[in-house]
Amino acid sequence: MEENKRFLIAIDLDDTVLSSLFSLCARSVEALIDAKQAGHRVMIATVRPTAMALPYYRLLGLDTPLSVLNGARMHHPGDPSFPEENHRLSEAETAGVLRALSAVGAEDVWLENDDELWARGTALCDHRYFSEVMRNSRTHLCDTLPVLASCRVFARVPAAEAVERVRAAMAAYPGVQIGVFGGKGGAPFQMSFSSVRADKWFTVQKTAAYYGIRPENIVAFGDGENDRQMVLNAARGYAMCNGSPALQRDALAAGRRVTEKSCAEGGVALEIAALLTGHAGE
Repeated sequence: MEENKRFLIAIDLDDTVLSSLFSLCARSVEALIDAKQAGHRVMIATVRPTAMALPYYRLLGLDTPLSVLNGARMHHPGDPSFPEENHRLSEAETAGVLRALSAVGAEDVWLENDDELWARGTALCDHRYFSEVMRNSRTHLCDTLPVLASCRVFARVPAAEAVERVRAAMAAYPGVQIGVFGGKGGAPFQMSFSSVRADKWFTVQKTAAYYGIRPENIVAFGDGENDRQMVLNAARGYAMCNGSPALQRDALAAGRRVTEKSCAEGGVALEIAALLTGHAGE
């Protein structure tokens, strides 16, 4: 294949090619394997840790880097010579996060370093994703969490006022990005903390450069806010129609696309087929 025709196709997993946490869309798998066999590069860029992403990496027969924890770590499972990327919170940043959470009485706090997890409290396991993280990690249950450089910190915070107090305390740490989820119907909020350099788009760019793939040939699929940068910045970015309405709106405003079909309906497969036959965008 001519180098100027080779694509890098970056895919999120959950709600992009995976439905209901584990249900893989066969149509999308076939399309991705076809793209790989045609000479294109396919990579996974996911929020999951390695242990929860590797089965799908192997099923697709990939031989590219694996971007995990929203870009906090990128490594090549089959090539130890590949230059690994790690973007962790420093010990000082982790300490700042833990202090801020302690001040608002957060009872459930987890430190994650890819497949190793330090957990104080297990209520996060009420959420199926977090229960799978614990099950697939080398988990250390702790009364006192260690202060260490970490890929991510998760916490369960009781109320909106506590969330705002944590945000205010973390203003002293500009290198930390904060995500807030949940809180509907009086439920606790979930907060995540990671390095501002932990971003899927950063790892996608690095991978394209490593393989000599042109920026205009980068393709990215994602459904949520953690996919925002790669969907909006990839020359051929696709927001999943079953995903975030805000991401869909902003993708269209940026000249990117929204898939015609959902994850479960093989939305990725349909767009890849159009891309490889030269009909994308019609």
